[in-house]
Amino acid sequence: MKNSIFPRRCALHSIFLGVLILSLSFNVNAVLSQEAAILKLILNEEDKGEFFVILAPDSDIWIRRDALDNMKLKEKLGRDIQYDGDAYVSLRSIQGLEFRIDEKAVALRITADPSLFRKHSIDISYEIPYDVTYTKDTSAFLN
Repeated sequence: MKNSIFPRRCALHSIFLGVLILSLSFNVNAVLSQEAAILKLILNEEDKGEFFVILAPDSDIWIRRDALDNMKLKEKLGRDIQYDGDAYVSLRSIQGLEFRIDEKAVALRITADPSLFRKHSIDISYEIPYDVTYTKDTSAFLN
């Protein structure tokens, strides 16, 4: 009776171990498939400079949260992802944002809907300049 239980236990343990090894290998492949890259970022045809980005699985790109906030986009857009101790944003998770990698220019081209930007106003009213000296002398110039 004892001899018949041992092969069953051994088989169950080996199946469990095999499933565990397979699941770990898939997770390791997902983590290792992420690559860091330095790309020129072009937002709505405006060059924003070069940034570190993560090329994630499923054709997604992650960019650091602080870099995205400095581009005058609304704050807290997209889904935050913790990677290597830093907060990154998945570009795929932002509605109204399209992106693609331009391999010839080694650039990340992003097209963002205007509703994704922070409101910005420009005051074009006339301001009186300070420290202007107005003379009361009359003068003329003849040529």
